[in-house]
Amino acid sequence: MKQMIWISLAISLMACSADKKPGNSPFFEDEDILSIAGTFQEKDGEGLGNRNIALRNIRRFPYYDPTATYVRDAISWFFQLAFPMFPVYEGSYVQQKVKSNYFLKEVKTAIDGSFQFQMRGKDVLRDSEGGINIVLINDGQGTTDSFAKYSFVIKSKTTDLGSIKLCALNEQRQELADELSFSWTLPGYTLDHYEFRFADARDNSLLWVSRVDAAATSLTLPKSIFQTDSIRYAVEIFYTFEDELQTSCLTASQSFQLASPKSNLAAGRPVVAENIAFRVTSLTNGRFNDPSYFAAYDTRSLVVNLGQNTLIQSVNLHNLQFTSDASAKLSIEGATAEDPTAFISLGLDQVDALRFASYTLPVAGSWARVRISSPGIISNLQEIAIQ
Repeated sequence: MKQMIWISLAISLMACSADKKPGNSPFFEDEDILSIAGTFQEKDGEGLGNRNIALRNIRRFPYYDPTATYVRDAISWFFQLAFPMFPVYEGSYVQQKVKSNYFLKEVKTAIDGSFQFQMRGKDVLRDSEGGINIVLINDGQGTTDSFAKYSFVIKSKTTDLGSIKLCALNEQRQELADELSFSWTLPGYTLDHYEFRFADARDNSLLWVSRVDAAATSLTLPKSIFQTDSIRYAVEIFYTFEDELQTSCLTASQSFQLASPKSNLAAGRPVVAENIAFRVTSLTNGRFNDPSYFAAYDTRSLVVNLGQNTLIQSVNLHNLQFTSDASAKLSIEGATAEDPTAFISLGLDQVDALRFASYTLPVAGSWARVRISSPGIISNLQEIAIQ
């Protein structure tokens, strides 16, 4: 028994003496000073002074207590092995989850746009792969100046981000009878993709998000998805990568009024769902903010009752999510008022189920009911818009 204990102690001491350099970041002692510096600039190179900026841990992995070192792990392992008859108290070193949106520091930029953050090693949180993944955010001063969001990994005690120029897409907007379109010139730098984000300008509630491929120079959306005439939007441009983290900047937000809003054909119409005994009125109320009860039901299909045969061009789903990522397909069917239970394919069989998705029918037709179904369980859906 003594020999076993000494062997166990030797192994534990070897583990304790090893450097802890997990994942993408080196290990820092609790009292190490970490410094992050850079300069925020407008797209023309002018410094953005007196701007609020913040550091936060990126929402990417679950987080754990950075003080849970290999030393504690090794000591715990040794006592469990040597003295199995005694329970081990794990409260002081067990991995602790914290808020993923965890803010670390906030500062204001100097007159020339420069900034510097300093923090202790104990202040940062490592992800499950050992990396210290940080997001730097510029608040943009409301709705006038450009926003920016940069993701990076702390790799040393001093991190110099250099000059960070904010971006402009210089997109052109055009309103048609049924559609809202945007066009732009392909930027000269390497891109991964764009994300157009739309909100109600009156309360900033999110209405729609469209992911656009890097090679695209236009985006067209049905107007009925907005259900408001006052819209605010911004475009986030993802243009470089570092250690699998995307770097991006966000254009200045812009507000505009729709000259001729397009009504949602599903507005106020009843929706029934598989295994739900009541009508789901929140999916067509235009408020985009009442999806909570969906998580409790085994729901794989939804039927929107339009009341009478109605000419349909597109079906649009806001913030659709599933309980499993494997459930990423949808089928959309229609039935007439004359035969309301005989659903027929609308040419949208097994289409990709995107979180914000606009499905244009190959051929417009008149239907009284629209059924949206999936082999997977729907956990979240905020709104259905039909045009």
